[in-house]
Amino acid sequence: MRSRPSPSPSPSRDRPARTVRTASASGREGVPVDAAVLIRELADAVEFAVHVRPRSRREQARGSRSGALAVRVRVPPADGQANRAVCRVLAEALEVPASAVRLIAGARSRHKRIRIEGPSQELAARISALGSAPEN
Repeated sequence: MRSRPSPSPSPSRDRPARTVRTASASGREGVPVDAAVLIRELADAVEFAVHVRPRSRREQARGSRSGALAVRVRVPPADGQANRAVCRVLAEALEVPASAVRLIAGARSRHKRIRIEGPSQELAARISALGSAPEN
């Protein structure tokens, strides 16, 4: 058999295309975790994605998963209970009235879109702070 010549190393293979953190502390080695929550600022509101974990031991909005804010709720995903809990947890964490938080997409999914009415720059800063906090 003829041996193939080894390919010359290309500069694009020597360095990674982008840097992502991996969730090693939670036991999910190699699972990419983005550090930032993607936030869409509107004139008087913000929209962003959340990744919901129902039936958790504690309720919190902290950390991020693939550009979405990670939200844990205790209740099961039945009859809209988890959706109401997500809105309540976000209202408490962001210090806004519960009436300002609305679910705009993903009622039957773990991946949801949330809209919060209020000063967009201030809310975006609060959401970014929650998303960059480590998920415990």
